[in-house]
Amino acid sequence: MYFPQVKDLPVINKLMNQLSGKKRRLALMKAHQVYVPAFVDEAMYIYVAQDRKFKTEPMVGIAAIYFVQTLNGLKSGIEDVVVDKKYRGLGLGKKLVRALIGAAKRKKAKYIDLTSNPKRVEANALYQKLGFKKRETNVYRLELAS
Repeated sequence: MYFPQVKDLPVINKLMNQLSGKKRRLALMKAHQVYVPAFVDEAMYIYVAQDRKFKTEPMVGIAAIYFVQTLNGLKSGIEDVVVDKKYRGLGLGKKLVRALIGAAKRKKAKYIDLTSNPKRVEANALYQKLGFKKRETNVYRLELAS
């Protein structure tokens, strides 16, 4: 599991802004003497892609998977897969998603869910290429806070 450091937060925010198109700033909290983004806990793994060849950016991609124990078994979901625009097309998204799939298999999750905006054509093609199937289901959301 990778725990991002305080120094990583600007890059995480940059990537998240590219993913959603919304300007958001993630808050920090202190956990186990390591500063981590507030959305990380023991049930969530974060994987990052780094530019090791050129070492120009500490992180050029990020992806997360969460795990939830239910009465029917351990389930998982992929969230926030994004690769910096400058690094797209190099297979980094595929490597990140494969790492998430590997984590789910090691933890013996029953399945992995994910959602993706239909406008993200390349991302949707990647998920299908990796074996994800589009489900026939109704997705509901109750907004609790603005």
